[in-house]
Amino acid sequence: MVIPEYGLHIGATAKAALLSQLRRDVSLLIDCGVMDYSLLVGVVDMDAHYFGEESVRTFEVSRQHEMKIREERHRRHGKGGLGRGIMSSLAAPIRILGAPAVLFGSRAVSLLESTLSTILTWPYPYYGAGICGVDGGLLSVMQGKRNGNKAVFYFGLIDFLQPWTTRKVLERELKGVMGYDKTAISCVDPADYATRFLEFVDAHVS
Repeated sequence: MVIPEYGLHIGATAKAALLSQLRRDVSLLIDCGVMDYSLLVGVVDMDAHYFGEESVRTFEVSRQHEMKIREERHRRHGKGGLGRGIMSSLAAPIRILGAPAVLFGSRAVSLLESTLSTILTWPYPYYGAGICGVDGGLLSVMQGKRNGNKAVFYFGLIDFLQPWTTRKVLERELKGVMGYDKTAISCVDPADYATRFLEFVDAHVS
């Protein structure tokens, strides 16, 4: 099978499962009379080199710039007295000795926050299952490929609170009078919007 250069690639089986779930989701949204929603996709490129040569070069430039600033400060305050020199020399050892306590404290605070978050928000679903233990669903996270690289995709329907109202009907008709293609704009009735939404996902996921 030839994989196109655009879109998301999760395999035929995963795609069928995703579309089946989305059909059930949009069926509910049609019954609720809402439209103008979107499929939010988060992408984690598993083959990316986040700390490549360019990142190292950027870090080195930043480090050299910081050293120049410190030298300038030292030149300006070189005769600041013995007390300032002693405090400056002791600052690094103090930070090193205090690092374990700071790390332990930050870990404890993070654990407490995640525990309280889980208790206070249960059973409402939201992303962050790796931290709080709340799962977004079996099909909310999938593995696949994008642009030839291994990737992990995070899916979620968003912006599903816009009802199909008289105002939206008038907006569609007005845009039609202005020359817009009424089948291509976002202002369409929920059934037509759902059909177009599913066709788009079907065309861009393989």
